[in-house]
Formats: sequence, structure tokens, C-alpha cells
Amino acid sequence: MNNYIINVFSQTEFLPRCGELTPVGQVVHEEGKILLQATLEGIGGQASRNHMDHFADIIFSLNKNCFSYLVVWLKEVMQQDGFPSPRVTQEQKDNFSQHVLRERVNKRRMRDMVKDFTLLCRGLHGTEYTADY
Repeated sequence: MNNYIINVFSQTEFLPRCGELTPVGQVVHEEGKILLQATLEGIGGQASRNHMDHFADIIFSLNKNCFSYLVVWLKEVMQQDGFPSPRVTQEQKDNFSQHVLRERVNKRRMRDMVKDFTLLCRGLHGTEYTADY
């Protein structure tokens, strides 16, 4: 997925309008799963850890504004073996998904969940290397 799509979707004005503007809702419906998959790939280790807050904000916005789509997409993409990282178990992915779907109010909590999950995906959770992360 190219960075243009991620940048367009992550704009604060775009996702909040998916329910009120039909063309925006259509784009979210058609391309949102790709956005989620690319976001989770980044969290899974394909992007610098410096970007995790941005990825968390995308997931938070999808969760807050496009919840019904997110439920389906999250289930579909997290069922893939080795996705978003071969280091996480299906149980860990299910746990992350459940926590994400419950957090629709507190952006800070979403950012913390994403940071914890990226550490699991990278095999860094609980190491001294990440003590200050």
C-alpha cells in the first residue's frame, strides 16, 4: 500500500466523516481494510517504532468512526498465519483485537496497547532494551 492512501485516510477530517458523507463512506468501505492491514504491518515490525502513535491514531479513528467495518476487517486480517508477525500467537492477536474494539474513548490507552503489541510482534516485550519505551 502506498503512503498516499495512509496519509489520506489518517487525516483528522476524513475518517470522522465516513458516516455522514456517502462518497467518504464508500472509500472507507472499499479501502479501509487495506489501510488497517498496512497499519498492522507497520505495528508488526515493518515500520519504525517512532510511528506507533500515528498507527494507534489510525486504529482509534477507525474504531470511533467506522466500528462496524473495523470489527469485520480486524477479524479477517488477524486470522492470517504469521500476520502481522510470526512472533505473536493467535491468542495474543485475539487479545489485542478485543482490547482495541473496547477502546473507543481514550486515545492514550490505544497508544499504549499498540506500543505493547508492537513489542510483542518484535520479540522485545519485557526486555531491558524496551524498559524506557
